[in-house]
Amino acid sequence: MSAAQYCAHADPRWIQFYEFTFWERYTLATAYYFPTQGLYQQAYTDALVQDWQGYVNIFGCMTDEWNKAPLTFKGLYTLNGVSVSGKWENGKIDILLHPNGASNIKLKISTLTGAISVAGEKNKLKSFNAGEILILEFDGDKPISVFN
Repeated sequence: MSAAQYCAHADPRWIQFYEFTFWERYTLATAYYFPTQGLYQQAYTDALVQDWQGYVNIFGCMTDEWNKAPLTFKGLYTLNGVSVSGKWENGKIDILLHPNGASNIKLKISTLTGAISVAGEKNKLKSFNAGEILILEFDGDKPISVFN
């Protein structure tokens, strides 16, 4: 949306919005707060993909209602630039990791149990256990697929 319309109160990707409580013309300092709609969106995306613990945790905070419903997301970015898209349906996952210049990703898939399959990993890793934290290596700009 930022390409279509400039907004001084949003970040360039229109993820976080800022509302100003007042504006003083004689100073650049303004008081502001985050509107709840921006925080709801942030909380929702953090429940699906979070990276604040030093690794990317996918499906880290699934609610009981979400576990029973189909869920998709696309293009959630991590701190190292990896783009994560995914689908959850009845405990089945299909995740695509785009490197966007990153060489690897430290990853954990939460909420599930059992083996998780991998395709496209540079070192030919084929599977890992849900809940395990591991490093997947990208093969250049090729995406990695993670599924069960």
